[in-house]
Amino acid sequence: MNRKQKQELKYFLRKEIARLEDAESQSSEIPFGMDINDARMLQAYRIAQAALQTKPLNNIHEKYDYFTDTAC
Repeated sequence: MNRKQKQELKYFLRKEIARLEDAESQSSEIPFGMDINDARMLQAYRIAQAALQTKPLNNIHEKYDYFTDTAC
């Protein structure tokens, strides 16, 4: 995924999360409230947004020697 695609995805997620959070806040006023699919989508979007904001751990094995063979 290139930088532009990542930015577009972040924008989409922010917009959809805001829309679903707004629906969630108004669900107490609506007789049936927020349906289970919207609640799951909101949770999935939040997870995706958090994943996009983390930094990659490319060389963690070099820093912590997780994959070094010390048994030999």
